[in-house]
Amino acid sequence: MFLERARSRSFRLGNDSFMCLLSALSKAGRVEEGIRFYQIMLRDGFEVNPGCCDAFVSGLCKGEPSEEVDGVLKDLIGAGILPNGSDISKYISSQCRKGLWKEATSLLDGALDRGILVDGSSCSSLVEYYFSNGLVDSVISLHERMKNLSGCLDVRSYNAILKALFLQRKIEEATQVFDYMREKDALDSASYVVMIGGLCREKEMRKAMNLHDEMLNVGIKPDDATYKRLISGFA
Repeated sequence: MFLERARSRSFRLGNDSFMCLLSALSKAGRVEEGIRFYQIMLRDGFEVNPGCCDAFVSGLCKGEPSEEVDGVLKDLIGAGILPNGSDISKYISSQCRKGLWKEATSLLDGALDRGILVDGSSCSSLVEYYFSNGLVDSVISLHERMKNLSGCLDVRSYNAILKALFLQRKIEEATQVFDYMREKDALDSASYVVMIGGLCREKEMRKAMNLHDEMLNVGIKPDDATYKRLISGFA
């Protein structure tokens, strides 16, 4: 390989040469060699040019999740060399498919800390994992962090959040989440059903009726169970 030949002859490549080679390897899909180049650059004290790392970061995100790739991505993000939201979302989704929940959480936290807005759908499996392990606070925290970046989760995740909040009788918090769902147009008929059902159980009938009217105004017809809850609440 060119690098080995150059080093064996004590020929020191310049920073620009390293960056060009790193970019070329990444564009060719040779991610493992790109990682090796990156590690050599760090070891030899070269400065990594963020503007030349787009192909490298994108290539890392498209590869199979591994401890090595995780480490490099975290290093890059920590250094302010940021992948775009779509690329990092795909990698996090791959981690979740492999059941790498701890690793996915760690990488997601790092991305959000740096203001990278991930796709809400890429978090759906992670949300399910949190709920299945009783980590409701982790889900609420994720929602709040996405909200701070003007992002949102997928509708299914939000409906699960509403159910969890009503189970804890956190009516105000559920209403705030629903208001944000409405703002982001991230709701469906099930969202209204969960809200109306929860409000009826808490005897908040006026609020439930208002949501019923809103459902009709947006063209969603409540199911029979929803009507029964409303009728029983007024009885």
